[in-house]
Amino acid sequence: MSARYGANFTADTLRKPSDGLWGDCPLDDYFAGRVGGTYMADDFTHTGPITAVTTDAHLIGMPYMAFNSSGGTHTFADVQGGALVCTEATDNEASYVRTNGWPFQITALGGDLWAEWRIKVNAITDNQIGFISGFWDNTAMSVVVPLSTANPPVMATTGEFVGFWGREEDAGLVRFIYKASGVTEVVMVTSAHQFVADTYVKFGVKFSKNYQQSGLPKLEGYVNGVPLGSPKQIPDNTGTDFPADVRLGWMFGHRLGAGTSSLTTCDWFKIFQKDA
Repeated sequence: MSARYGANFTADTLRKPSDGLWGDCPLDDYFAGRVGGTYMADDFTHTGPITAVTTDAHLIGMPYMAFNSSGGTHTFADVQGGALVCTEATDNEASYVRTNGWPFQITALGGDLWAEWRIKVNAITDNQIGFISGFWDNTAMSVVVPLSTANPPVMATTGEFVGFWGREEDAGLVRFIYKASGVTEVVMVTSAHQFVADTYVKFGVKFSKNYQQSGLPKLEGYVNGVPLGSPKQIPDNTGTDFPADVRLGWMFGHRLGAGTSSLTTCDWFKIFQKDA
């Protein structure tokens, strides 16, 4: 399937993956065995209790690692279509989920990559929720990682990340960023999205080795199927401020900035990377 450069991108928040992001993805060829690649997805249609964790640990019976502070829980939402919920009820504590696998690598030497997830927060009050979701390496999460105990929290020194960060102090405003371990994050788009409380948004990431037939390997963020612009030219795996030299999985969650129980809910996520 050829890329649809210059397509008309129409924003939508529906449960389906966004045409504007996935329109040139060879998933049908992958499932038919004609294209090699790596696929990871979950619609969270499971039910039942989830074993509580208070350290970065494996969620029993699920292909995920997770962290909860004492005031946090992970639960399945009782809704049509399913969803996974991180809840935190104690100020300065956190709840996160990350994939128990890190098969993707965003590097000039790697294959094209498509990723999208549908997610919401239940509140956008200033200084209440520090939201984060995107690609994360195999760094253990804790009450100080990936968001620190600073007031307001900042990105922790450790950990490699590419994705979306809604800072606690920004009342639902979300940035598109990247960072390598030991390096200060770089903001690609300052105003990527403005959350509306308890309203889903679809965040996405797309890496193209030949971005719009330019011959350059670039990464771009998407919101509701529409590209954000300001694409980042990606280096090879030599290691810079961009985490091109590490394998990545996916994560979501939040750190609480007030003593009000708050939720981050993920409806689904979907990632495909074509073999180089």
